Amino acid sequence: MSSAEIFILEILSLENLEILKSQCFSVKREIHFKRSLFRKTRFSHVKNIRFDFFIIISFFKLHKKYN
Repeated sequence: MSSAEIFILEILSLENLEILKSQCFSVKREIHFKRSLFRKTRFSHVKNIRFDFFIIISFFKLHKKYN
């Protein structure tokens, strides 16, 4: 592989990393918002179990999408 090809691959991987960071940030912001809503509701311990499952699925989907 030439140095130009390596350079292009590095740029692409950096762009993908920035996209992944922004996606993770938006998911974290959404998680924070939803968690604050759940705290205000009754039976929050039951909903938090479902919500933790949602967090795991969300990050798995992001990881799968960008890898």
